[in-house]
Amino acid sequence: MKMKNNRGLVLPELMAIIAFIAIIFGVVAYISFQKGDKRKFEVFAQNARDFATKVSTYRDEYSRYDNEVYLEDIVEVNHIKPYVNPFSGGGNCNLYESKITIKTNGERYVTFRCGNYLIDSQLVSSNNYRVYKVSEWKEKIDNLEEAQSVKLYNYEKDGEVVLDSYVVLKELITVYNEKENANIKKIDDIDLEKYNVITKTFYRTKKLVGENL
Repeated sequence: MKMKNNRGLVLPELMAIIAFIAIIFGVVAYISFQKGDKRKFEVFAQNARDFATKVSTYRDEYSRYDNEVYLEDIVEVNHIKPYVNPFSGGGNCNLYESKITIKTNGERYVTFRCGNYLIDSQLVSSNNYRVYKVSEWKEKIDNLEEAQSVKLYNYEKDGEVVLDSYVVLKELITVYNEKENANIKKIDDIDLEKYNVITKTFYRTKKLVGENL
């Protein structure tokens, strides 16, 4: 005998209806998730373009015409507020990896990182920004053919390594100035009689996750 509910549906029919409703909810949730991700990518690309614009006004206002301008440079003088990471509920975009590079022909390229998402040396005027998802920097990685590499820095004082982790050169100079009450502009200005600069090569994976932004 087949079991029926109060409305006369047999149990297999009821289970089929429940399964169908679950599938519909799953499809709707997936579509909403995809749209949410696309919007985050769009905001990310918009922020990268806005950063490039702010760098132009910063260079004119402060007469700073370096070939590279970091997000940290313009945040430090309160020319701009840090960008909030659109991919997480908190935290700001990376001050030391986000930068504008100006070539000798005047073309400008933006590198912009928020959390594990990266716009990598993208021509500012392009209508097609690409977004990559990257891992954290590691000393060893399984597949070197698909990895990026970078030289990161630390320094020693009285024979002891000062920083908990290795950092990009721009961040090393900033932290060194703070910790040692100095005001150096480049690594060559570090007092090598007191301090020893050390470097290591690190690697990370990089995967394309969004484009045409």
